[in-house]
Amino acid sequence: MTTATAERSYIFNLETGKIELHFDKAEYMALSQEQKSLIKSNFLFSKYSSAWVSRAKEPNIYRARQIAQQLGFTQEQRQGERLSCAEQVERSVERAEHRAERFEGYAENA
Repeated sequence: MTTATAERSYIFNLETGKIELHFDKAEYMALSQEQKSLIKSNFLFSKYSSAWVSRAKEPNIYRARQIAQQLGFTQEQRQGERLSCAEQVERSVERAEHRAERFEGYAENA
């Protein structure tokens, strides 16, 4: 019984400010169509973390937490460490530069 409770906890990633839901494929396939559409409307599947990651970031994750509770995820685990404001800006600049390089490559290929 204790392992079921531990498995039914969602992760709040302090680094990204998002919620992650970890499912086995069989467990996901056993969900009703309504539950699947609810997940898909508020979460995106991340191959990197092999989990459903909320579309919204903190402080706008109320709906994601509500859906996690509806699906039986009762406990919150906090992971990572919160980034400082300067680190967040640095990360967004790096991502923007990477995105610009990627689009320049697309333009060259076209």
